[in-house]
Amino acid sequence: MNTEQELADVKKIIENAGYYWVHQSREEFEATKADPKMIDKLFKHAAYERIQQWLELADERLEGKSHEVYICPGNDDWWEVDDMISCMKIVKPCDNLVVDIDGHEMVSCSRSNPTPWDTPREESEEDLAVHLDELCKRVSNYESAIFNFHVPPHGYSLDLCPKLDKDMKMSAEEKIHAGSQGASRSSRNTSLCSASTAISMSLAVAQKAGRTLMINPGSEYSEGILKGVIIMLDKKKVKDYVFTQG
Repeated sequence: MNTEQELADVKKIIENAGYYWVHQSREEFEATKADPKMIDKLFKHAAYERIQQWLELADERLEGKSHEVYICPGNDDWWEVDDMISCMKIVKPCDNLVVDIDGHEMVSCSRSNPTPWDTPREESEEDLAVHLDELCKRVSNYESAIFNFHVPPHGYSLDLCPKLDKDMKMSAEEKIHAGSQGASRSSRNTSLCSASTAISMSLAVAQKAGRTLMINPGSEYSEGILKGVIIMLDKKKVKDYVFTQG
């Protein structure tokens, strides 16, 4: 880089895109490259630091406002993230909890069925089904409940993703269903709304299963684009929804 401003500009681009980086000398770089444990340590440190910055920014921007913000991690997130969320003033944790959202019970789960990437919050399909069943038993009114499960239900448009070959390369044509059978059984035809985000390769999609509206806002995290969905609820129905990105 020729100037400090150019370096600052590149840093800003990388941070906005969601990547993590560190300054190192050539010697430090070579030593790190040869030590997988050091790479993992640096990655986690940078990730925790970025998460903390976003949480503090949310608390700062929301202070004094009437908004309620609940955060549920995903299967890729380390368990330490829960402790970070619980330390915030305005932003609140909701994983494994039933919380009130304007008269609607929202039950959340960060876990997933097994994936090819061996992520921190995976468990067997059988154990996940038991966990989801136990969570759902804490809901008193299924007709107006919101199921905020990170893993999507199996067999719907929400859980379609490219098939991987033995070298972990994605197929350009063939897709498979990668969601959870347990989530499918828990969500189908019971709740008012079911939202999931685990299948990041899935496009933004909404689908009905009986009376339940199931939504996956999709993701383009590699491009630095955050996708979401605004859901407008009535007492016993979903009035409307709008997909967002920014």
